[in-house]
Amino acid sequence: MRNDYLTVLGTRHDWRNFDQQYARFVLNDDTQVKCYALESRASRGENVADAARCSSIRNGTATAVST
Repeated sequence: MRNDYLTVLGTRHDWRNFDQQYARFVLNDDTQVKCYALESRASRGENVADAARCSSIRNGTATAVST
């Protein structure tokens, strides 16, 4: 149930309430919720590029980028 609520809060960009609830989120298995957690951190000016990159590699969603 909590991950559904976190998804709603993330969709609304209600980062204050999202952060409060995310601190209690123990499953840590929902990729969308993790993405919203990164977006919340980014909204506070944190550089989340490395965390996002690591998360995508762990979840198998990384894509090759050619330069």
